[in-house]
Amino acid sequence: MRPIAFVDPGAFLSQLVSPGSFRDTVEPAREIRPPELVFFSFTTLTTVGYGDIVPRHGMAKSIAVLESLNRATRSAEKLM
Repeated sequence: MRPIAFVDPGAFLSQLVSPGSFRDTVEPAREIRPPELVFFSFTTLTTVGYGDIVPRHGMAKSIAVLESLNRATRSAEKLM
């Protein structure tokens, strides 16, 4: 069995390549910091998705989708 990674490095790479890829919906002008990307990845992977940090650009949205699919496929693997 593979270990579950709670943090996908994609969110960090997206923010590094394209700053502003993620937006804080509570304080939109505030820049998202790396610890908050960990929070975003964790809430996405656990399907909680609070909605206070959202992807803005195409790459960031794709990463969020991949994180969700990653979680869904890992859950399905456990059922088999």
